[in-house]
Amino acid sequence: MKIKAKRFESALSNIFFFFLTAQIFSPYFSGVTLYLEGVLPLINPFFLAWIYKRDFSAKRVAVLLFCVGVASVLHMDLVIKAALMMSVVCFMIYAYERGIFYLYRYFALSIILALAQFVLVFADPELARTIGPKELSTAVWGANATPTYTNFYAILLYPRVSGLSREAGFLASYVCAVAVLCAADFTFRKKSIYRNIAVGWMLSLSKISFVIFPALIVVRLKRFINYVPLPATFLIAYLVLSSLGHYVIGFALDGNIETVIHRFGGYIILDDISAGQFFWGVDNVAALDSSIVYALDGKIDNMAGLGGFLVRYGMISVILWLFDTEAIRANDDMSAAFHSLLTPR
Repeated sequence: MKIKAKRFESALSNIFFFFLTAQIFSPYFSGVTLYLEGVLPLINPFFLAWIYKRDFSAKRVAVLLFCVGVASVLHMDLVIKAALMMSVVCFMIYAYERGIFYLYRYFALSIILALAQFVLVFADPELARTIGPKELSTAVWGANATPTYTNFYAILLYPRVSGLSREAGFLASYVCAVAVLCAADFTFRKKSIYRNIAVGWMLSLSKISFVIFPALIVVRLKRFINYVPLPATFLIAYLVLSSLGHYVIGFALDGNIETVIHRFGGYIILDDISAGQFFWGVDNVAALDSSIVYALDGKIDNMAGLGGFLVRYGMISVILWLFDTEAIRANDDMSAAFHSLLTPR
C-alpha cells in the first residue's frame, strides 16, 4: 500500500513539474492564464498533509494573514498571484525534501524540443513553427490557448527558440533560474544538467540571458548579503535599476525599442505620478500624463520590472512584502533559489 501511495505521490509531482516547465499547456480564460502548476498543489493530498505537519509559529501566521488582508483590500489580483506563486515555491520545497524533485528532467525535455526547433528553423521553418509554442498550445486548448509568441528570429547573433516556454525570452529566464537553483544546491553534481543549461542558454540567447552571470555571483555571496537588511537591499536594487532605466530610456525612445521601454519605462513613470499614486498604485497606467505613455501612444497596460510593480501596486505593496518576508522567510540558499524560479517566463 505504501509503495502504491509513493508512486501516486511521485506521479502527481511529475505532473506539477511538467506544467511548471510547459506553461504553454495552461489554459486561458477571460483574459487570464490559469497556471496549472499553481493550482495543482492545492488539490494534492500529499502536499497538503506535508503543509499540515509543518511547524508554523502563531506570530508568523498572524503577520502573513495581516499582510494578505491589507493587500486584498488594495489589490486582490496581487493577492491571488502571490498565493499561487507561494503554492509553487512551497511545493518545490516539499518535492525536494521528499526526493521527488523532477524539475531537471522536464527542463531537459524543453531543451530537446528547443534543439529540434532550432534545427528546423534552418531546415524547414514552417515545420519549426508547427512545433512552436502557439501551435502546440492551440492544439491542446483551441480558443482557450494561453497567449504565446513564436519568435524564432535573431535578437543578437542567430535565431532563438522557445522549447516548452511561451516564447524565447521566457525560456531564457527559465534557463537562468535553473542555473541559479543548481548553483545554490551544493549537493547537486549531475554534469548533464549543466550541459543542458549551456545549450539552453545558447538556444534562447536574449538580453535577459546575461542576467545569469550577476545572479550566480549573488548566489555565491549570499552568506554576506544576508547581513544586509532586506529594506536596504531593496533600496539598493531600486537605485541601481532606476539609474540604469534613466540612462537607457533615451536611446530606447529614439530607437522605438519597445522591449526596453516596457522594462525600464516604469522608473520614468514614477517621476510623473503624484505622491498618492506612488503610495497606493495606479489602476489605469494608460491614462497617466507621462512621457512614456505618450511615446507608446497610450498602447500600454502595465510596465515590467520593479519600476512597473511600483507604478501598478504602489509602495504600500512593497512595504507589506518587506514586512511579510522579514517575518516568514527562510534563510537557506535552496529557498532563495526556489524563489528565483518565480521570474516571469
